[in-house]
Amino acid sequence: MSIHFENTFSVPVDADRAWNALVDIPLVASCVPGASIDGQDSSGAFLGKVGLRLGPVAVEYRGRLEVVDRNDTSRVLSVRAEGEDARGQGSANARFTLEVQRDGTATTARVVTDVDVTGRAAQFGRGIMEQVARRVVGQFSSNLSKELVREDTVATTSVPARPARTDQLVPIGVAVVVGVIWLALRRQLARS
Repeated sequence: MSIHFENTFSVPVDADRAWNALVDIPLVASCVPGASIDGQDSSGAFLGKVGLRLGPVAVEYRGRLEVVDRNDTSRVLSVRAEGEDARGQGSANARFTLEVQRDGTATTARVVTDVDVTGRAAQFGRGIMEQVARRVVGQFSSNLSKELVREDTVATTSVPARPARTDQLVPIGVAVVVGVIWLALRRQLARS
């Protein structure tokens, strides 16, 4: 099943600061519950996993994220993500583009995603996948906003903030893909 959707979110910092945060993998991964980055492969793609607990059942997804195009000047990032259920019960491939725009004193980010899903997650329709994408992006942006505000608070108390790492990539696509698969598995388990 192939699906195209768009989501937006805002963070309460200027566009340069938001961009630097969105390309900091450890920071971004800390904003996605259960996500971790395990490293990079020989091509430079990021490897990671997301673990979820569905009642008594724990699931884990492993995936790969690679930058297709990155423009720091215009703050646009295009990424390809692919992931598989650790138990081999399906996969998801996504291409997404993140655009960061100044919005007064805040920043708005637009995420355009094209996802191909196989396995059990494919039986759920576009509406459910859009709901999951909105929920995942909303949760991510809330966590990122809290982290950026926390860093501002730390910075105003004269404690140096952790410097942004601009050599890394955003795992939002993995979060969306995992969210879609998570919802599908949760509904499947509820039926059992």
